[in-house]
Amino acid sequence: MATIKLKFRPSTVQGKAGTLCYQLCHRQENRQITTDMRIFPEWWNETKRELVAVPGNERVLTAYRKRAEKEMRDIREIIRELDCSGETYTLSEILNRYRSLPSESGFLYYMKKEMEALWENGQYGTSRNYRRALNSFSTFLDGNDIPFSSLDSALACRYEAWLWQQKVARNSSSFYMRILRAVYNKAVKQGIAVQTFPFREVYTGVARTSKRAVDEETILKLQRIDLSDSPALALSRDMFVFSYCARGMAFVDMAYLKKENVDMLLAVGGGLLSSRWIAASYRRAKNVEGLLSFPDRIEEQEKKRPGRFAVCIGFLFCFTMLELPYVHLMKLVFLMIFQYFMVLYTWTDLEQRVIFDRMLIPFAVIGLISIPLLDRVLTDHLMAAAVGGVVFLALAVLTKGGIGGGDIKLVAALGLWLGSDMLMTVVIAGIVLGGMAALIMLATGKRKKGDYFAYGPYFTISALLFTLL
Repeated sequence: MATIKLKFRPSTVQGKAGTLCYQLCHRQENRQITTDMRIFPEWWNETKRELVAVPGNERVLTAYRKRAEKEMRDIREIIRELDCSGETYTLSEILNRYRSLPSESGFLYYMKKEMEALWENGQYGTSRNYRRALNSFSTFLDGNDIPFSSLDSALACRYEAWLWQQKVARNSSSFYMRILRAVYNKAVKQGIAVQTFPFREVYTGVARTSKRAVDEETILKLQRIDLSDSPALALSRDMFVFSYCARGMAFVDMAYLKKENVDMLLAVGGGLLSSRWIAASYRRAKNVEGLLSFPDRIEEQEKKRPGRFAVCIGFLFCFTMLELPYVHLMKLVFLMIFQYFMVLYTWTDLEQRVIFDRMLIPFAVIGLISIPLLDRVLTDHLMAAAVGGVVFLALAVLTKGGIGGGDIKLVAALGLWLGSDMLMTVVIAGIVLGGMAALIMLATGKRKKGDYFAYGPYFTISALLFTLL
């Protein structure tokens, strides 16, 4: 049976690091496998044949120990298989089998595994970027893997020069370098490699380039082209326009797009479009005295709104998709439309204490359309809208403006969507929530007795809660 030992071979030059190697013995024959692991004499205990920790070498030593244990374990497994075969073998056969094993200590091998892991985790874009960098670097190396210790500053500089010789743009070269650096740094964190900062002398920045973009008019012209005679071209055009509207979504991401991903797209799109809709409404209303409560805050609110609106809509859509996975598609669509408008009204009422007619009218029209499509009782929903509107109009008169015109129209529109029973429940809940909020604000000094108080957000929040729960 063959045996294996870890040995240290000192350098012939005084003060230089020596080399770790594996010594194989079999039938009075000795062979050595030299590694690229370099250590100093004081790091080695010859008596115990093991690595010794000294101040400053702990990290390197941990990586070397893990690697040596792994490689010696692989060699012992080869020896065990040969022994079990019952046939005579030589050290050369052991060495040949060992060298044919995938080089798990190699940089390209490690990068390939990282790329595959990213793909399995659904990070397709990042995985594709890793593949591009891997293919480029592998071509430079003529397909030969290298140990991490060989990836030094000189090699990185040669690779950069090679890229520029291939007419690769500076930003593309930097892109490859950043990916390789990220992979290398991850291997360092895992104790697989020793940090030598091989990419410190190559360019990893982002150079400014002139912006190139397709103007909106060109996209509109493209949409108007009649491609009815060529379904393939029509599909290609539609995919391109969809990618454009989705802020440059890659084709492969569209190909792997699933139902559960649509809510996030709708959230992002809804957040951006709604922010523009609200901003345009504010600009028109700015000229109407007294319509907006805080006209000086418009610009500040505009900066924060898109992202926050998208997050809010995204949360609602995700919750809906998870809680109602088997609901009929038409009901799901109308529910999401309802959620969208509820968030929209909540936003404008909290920001500027206003609910715009131009936002209420489409909501009311869609609600009216939904009644027959969802098999609801038309008379009940029409009565709910009429009675709700009249009751709140009377309350507005009695409270001398305590109930705003926007609240009256909102309740009437909600009646078209919810019907009498649900509307009554939502209104009562909204009044209770609003009353509690008003008391808290009075107690904390944020509102004074007689100040205007918006009930609209509490009606919309109540409607959202009851339709979801």
